[in-house]
Amino acid sequence: VSSAALYGVTSHSPAQAEAYNLSPTEKLCMADAYLQEPGNSLPRDALNCTANDVEITQVIPVDPNAECNLGDTFSFQADVTVRTNANERYDTTFYLPLTEASPQVVQGNFRNCSMILPVPGGSGETADAQLDGDACGDITKALGPDEYTLLNETITMLCSDNDGDNRADFTYCAAWDNIERDNCTIDEDPYAGQIPNTKSKCNCDT
Repeated sequence: VSSAALYGVTSHSPAQAEAYNLSPTEKLCMADAYLQEPGNSLPRDALNCTANDVEITQVIPVDPNAECNLGDTFSFQADVTVRTNANERYDTTFYLPLTEASPQVVQGNFRNCSMILPVPGGSGETADAQLDGDACGDITKALGPDEYTLLNETITMLCSDNDGDNRADFTYCAAWDNIERDNCTIDEDPYAGQIPNTKSKCNCDT
């Protein structure tokens, strides 16, 4: 195939949540950001993501007829549903690859990822929370719902179709904080968003 179409249907009523419009779009990938923290190391040049505390469960393009050319980086608008499988997690950050390499693999500090970084508590929905007072969005299911939806989110990613279903593969890695603390910013100081607390506290999926 020369292009991959993105489409989907949903009966979910999305909340009015949003993510930051970060500039530049290209960011360090998750493993490289992890190594920016003093004391962190990855002898095997990759994170070992085994947790699933936070995940993206649905991506619905605003334009159901949107297409992309395989191998190209492209942007589109979509409604993105975020879910927590834990009681609460802080500073939810999603890394999207701009190359064939996974965000959990060290890439030599090249800016090979884009990022979805939710604004905290922007929707008023109970799952979309501001729990720790910093700039990054938190999520909780303590009060009922376990998910919320980012509306009209601009997504930048690589156009790939590894399963051959003529739909672009949405690949991401999620990071979060297990600890309530004011330590997450949108600035690159030295990295935007959150990194995994440990080598395994992250979730990568397609």
